[in-house]
Amino acid sequence: MYPFSLPNVCTFKVFDQTDMETLRKKSLKLTGYLEMMIKEYFSKDVNDDSKPFIDIFTPSDPEQRGCQLSLCFSIPIKEIYRQLTMRGIVVSGAFQHPLPWFDHVTCHL
Repeated sequence: MYPFSLPNVCTFKVFDQTDMETLRKKSLKLTGYLEMMIKEYFSKDVNDDSKPFIDIFTPSDPEQRGCQLSLCFSIPIKEIYRQLTMRGIVVSGAFQHPLPWFDHVTCHL
């Protein structure tokens, strides 16, 4: 027997109201929209080295990436966490206490 939490029960209710094809279409739209917004507002500015930026290193092809975007930030992850929570965005605790090596990974951008 597996324990069920409220989110799991709610998830099952959502699945009763839709199908995987519809969910996949929505997933593609949402991930594509996030990718577009990141590229539009947080691309590396070659004229301004001080501007924070985000590099997306997940393939752009939705068939290769699924619904995930892997991101590399030009500023420390703790600052990203602070800025998101300051704006009322609920973020996984993994950002608050990343793995010891996580803050020290160098992205070759």
